[in-house]
Amino acid sequence: MLPLPATPWRIAITDPTRRGWLERARELLRDDAVEFLQLRAHELQPDVFAAAATDLAQIAAQRLILNGPEPLARRLGVHIHLRATSARCPSGLRVFQACHTSDDVRRAAARGAHAALLAPVFAPRSKPNDGRPTLGLRQLRAICAASPIPVLALGGIDAVRHDECVANGAAGTAGMHRYFGDLPQR
Repeated sequence: MLPLPATPWRIAITDPTRRGWLERARELLRDDAVEFLQLRAHELQPDVFAAAATDLAQIAAQRLILNGPEPLARRLGVHIHLRATSARCPSGLRVFQACHTSDDVRRAAARGAHAALLAPVFAPRSKPNDGRPTLGLRQLRAICAASPIPVLALGGIDAVRHDECVANGAAGTAGMHRYFGDLPQR
């Protein structure tokens, strides 16, 4: 594995419910607009997901994070994103793990995750009906200070909030709406 890029990181999370999402994802990688692109596409059939992953990996495999499946991530030589409930981190892959609490971050680090995506720090714009309580900057700061792995803030992130999160200890931010929200719905 290549070393991680210098922080702060920006991770764009794909939104396949938007027209033109794949073209935007290609642009973000080609233009170095983000350090990582996370292919999150629960809506896609497995063969369409695999084709999109293969396409994006040809542009920048070392900057692509897949939300599953592990065999595809291994075949393409890309990183993997795991749910907070995942019991193990696969060896030989760089793992970014979803986390919602400080305990989740500690468990992710103990399992061998390389970074935690902590959410929701602010109310997610891509999920207007999300009723989960937000963490806010105070909890983000405390969790980052105690974490042995880089923590990225997720949920309601724009350019200003990116800077606020980094100033409060985050290794960077991740988001969907910031990068894909201007595209029309399918």
